[in-house]
Amino acid sequence: MCSLCKRAQEGETYCLACSLSRNHQPPPPRGPLLMAGAFLMIAAACLLLPTLLCNYEERQLLSEAGRPHESLSPPPPTSSVQTPTPSPSLFPEPSASEAPSGSAKTSPAPSPPERPGLSTFHQENVLGTSFRLVVVGGAVGERYLRVALAEIERHRKTFSRHDPQSELSRINALPWEKRRSLRLSKYLARVLRWAASWHARSKGAFAPYGGLLFRRLEKATPDGEPPTPEPVGVGYRLTKSGKTYLLECDRDGSFDLDAIAKGFIVDRALRAVMRSKPRPRGALVDIGGDLGVAGSSDPDRVAPWEIEVADPRRPAENAQPLDRIELRGMCIASSGGYARPRARAGGTRQPHLFDPRRGEAARGVLGATVVAPDAASADALATILCVLPTKESLALIEATPGTAALIMDFQGHPLRSRRWRSLRRKAAPSVASKSREPWPAGFALQVSFTLRESRGRGKRRKFKRHGTAVWIEDSTQKRVRLLALWHDRGELKYLRELPSFWWEGWVLSGGPNDPKALRSTTRASRAPGTYELEWDGLDDAGAPVPRGQYRVRIDLNRENGPPRGREEHTTASVEIQCGASAASGSCPDQAELAGVTVTYRRRP
Repeated sequence: MCSLCKRAQEGETYCLACSLSRNHQPPPPRGPLLMAGAFLMIAAACLLLPTLLCNYEERQLLSEAGRPHESLSPPPPTSSVQTPTPSPSLFPEPSASEAPSGSAKTSPAPSPPERPGLSTFHQENVLGTSFRLVVVGGAVGERYLRVALAEIERHRKTFSRHDPQSELSRINALPWEKRRSLRLSKYLARVLRWAASWHARSKGAFAPYGGLLFRRLEKATPDGEPPTPEPVGVGYRLTKSGKTYLLECDRDGSFDLDAIAKGFIVDRALRAVMRSKPRPRGALVDIGGDLGVAGSSDPDRVAPWEIEVADPRRPAENAQPLDRIELRGMCIASSGGYARPRARAGGTRQPHLFDPRRGEAARGVLGATVVAPDAASADALATILCVLPTKESLALIEATPGTAALIMDFQGHPLRSRRWRSLRRKAAPSVASKSREPWPAGFALQVSFTLRESRGRGKRRKFKRHGTAVWIEDSTQKRVRLLALWHDRGELKYLRELPSFWWEGWVLSGGPNDPKALRSTTRASRAPGTYELEWDGLDDAGAPVPRGQYRVRIDLNRENGPPRGREEHTTASVEIQCGASAASGSCPDQAELAGVTVTYRRRP
């Protein structure tokens, strides 16, 4: 029997557990050797641990880039990819004759020469187009480039319709009858839900399931007859099973998510860069004109990102831009029906954008540029605005919080939404602007309003106090003074439920995209009742403002409000001339807000 483990079986020469002879005697004590080995292992771990922790997030992204999805049969195993290869991408590489131009192009303004704290990277053939990354602060080198490209490659394997191994391509390859109870990956399900939502909001101008019609229109020949116009509906629905979503298709078709997936990938790449260690001070990600920014554009101070919007009437690369805007924590995307004409059905050269409501080419506008809180929304809206009539497009933008748009109609007239003016870069103050008349001494503006208590649905619905924001903005729609912000401090994460204030009165006016920055300004939410506020003609920094036209904005929200039973969002706006004489204004009563009056007069 083995004297060490007592497990040798009868008839065996050696112990099956430790491979020692039956007659083997215990070796000399191993304590000192074991202690020395343990000490060496601990020392090696201490030396390697900082490096492993520093590179954890980067290695995680790189490893996830090659991870197959489980919803369909997995593709052949591939090695971890650090930089995109010339394999099929989300969008095919356009030829020189089809290169996008005009308003289908947005770009950062020319940046100053490279300096410490600012890194710029360029790369071609990323999703079939150009890629640019600008990082402010953080580590020096290509760490952030590798992180961004790994995240892009990871999602390309989900959304590319040109890569036969992507999740979307494998779904399109199935007969539509087999697209029943098909389990989707988390991100594909998320984008398909957003796409269906934009289809409904645009009244059919956005069609994620219209790939078959689009391919037929693209392949039409000059001598052939154009395809019969055919409207495109949604064609699919998603059902939830536990924590996953199942796809249910009800007719033949193919998915084409190019008009939203690229923006989603910009969002994810920007998020990955800003979460890298060490965290940068700011970043810009630009993929073929879909662009997102975060943080500051300057390593030494808080500064917005300056973006140029090209003029579709002047397609030259060095032409003067149509507009220059300043972005803080926002995204921008452009689209243009004129940019890459492809189909020549019936001998007529048609644009590459199609109207899914009529099943034919869209010829309403030359181009559209949209600013939104996320690049996926900006991407989808830019496409929608090239399909809808301009009046409907502007109405959709005004009804969507945090968005702004510049549309060039087919006659070459630029149309700007109301919020776009607040984004335009301010010119240096001139002698004329400095000579504007100051705020009259002794004058003040009083704001009075009543918060109403209205019952929600059901007898057990309890009233919850209003979250309220009241601010003053000038003629450029920039906030000049925040009069009141009433919101429970413990619920600052829900501050975005005041969307008009959050985007127009805060982020677009230069505030950071972080609710915690308003913690010192926030006061407790208010119960129903009448409240009065006063403005003494000073801005948020305590400097006097000139006399002129101003607007009082009110934004409030509470739970259990009518008519939908959970959230009620109410806004009010009153314009008033603040000059040498008294003035007043008001607005109609609403379910949650009444008695809004604004009075400008000399103090008693």
